[in-house]
Amino acid sequence: MIERGKNNPAIFMWSLGNEVSEANGDAHSLKTIKRLLERVKEVDDSRFVTMGMDQFRFGDGSGGHEKIADLLDVVGLNYSEDNIDAIRKRHPKWRLYGSETSSATRTRDSYFRPDKE
Repeated sequence: MIERGKNNPAIFMWSLGNEVSEANGDAHSLKTIKRLLERVKEVDDSRFVTMGMDQFRFGDGSGGHEKIADLLDVVGLNYSEDNIDAIRKRHPKWRLYGSETSSATRTRDSYFRPDKE
C-alpha cells in the first residue's frame, strides 16, 4: 500500500491503525509499533506516520498508550476534545490533530443514541 501510494500527492500521512485496543503501551505493542514505523519509513520517509487513538478521551487521558503516541510523528486523537488542553500541557512537543471528532450519533458536543431510546 505504501509503495503504491508514495508518489501520490493526496497522501500526506500514513496511519498505523485506528482505535487499536492492543496498542496499550505494553512491551508487545511497543515492539509492533516500532516495527511498523520502521517498515513505513523504509518505503517513504517523507511523510508523517500517525495513528487514530481513542484512549486519550478516558479519564485524564494518561496511560500506557502515551508510550505509543510518543513514537508517532503525529498523534491522532479520537473524541478527545475534553482532554486536549491536558494532553497539550503534558506533551507540548507532540503534533496533535482530531482524527475523529464526530459521528452519526453526535452533534455539537452531545450524543443522541437512537439505539438506546
